[in-house]
Amino acid sequence: MNDKIGSIETFTAILERAAGTLGDLNPALFSRFYSRFPEAREAFRQHSLGAPATLETAMADATLYCVMHWLERPVEVRLILTDQVPHHCGTLGIDQQWFSGLVEEMIVLIASTVPQDNLIEKSLCERLSTDLKNAIEAANTRFRRRPA
Repeated sequence: MNDKIGSIETFTAILERAAGTLGDLNPALFSRFYSRFPEAREAFRQHSLGAPATLETAMADATLYCVMHWLERPVEVRLILTDQVPHHCGTLGIDQQWFSGLVEEMIVLIASTVPQDNLIEKSLCERLSTDLKNAIEAANTRFRRRPA
């Protein structure tokens, strides 16, 4: 229990540092994301009803929410992913790797403010990334539609 509380406190410190250092995460986040997944830019255009920046903001907010609350409320985050990942992948044709990639890039961006010698914070960021990628995979695998 103390480890969980310590992790939450540690991640809160990481987030506060990142907010103070980086400010608005969206420009850097989507620059990194589109560099890694250039084809995702067109999907954002297609699904945004003419407002890709609005959709980007909504996706960044949802991603940050999941990252921020994973340690404290993993069941809630799993429910969100179980609802959203299969819908986006199955109905909208969104690549599951884009979900994982957006989470990874968000955490990498936040972790970029962690001092190199702070192994506890670095390790926590790596654990969050791995845990959330696994949760995304589980959400999509568990609820994939099987052919009739």
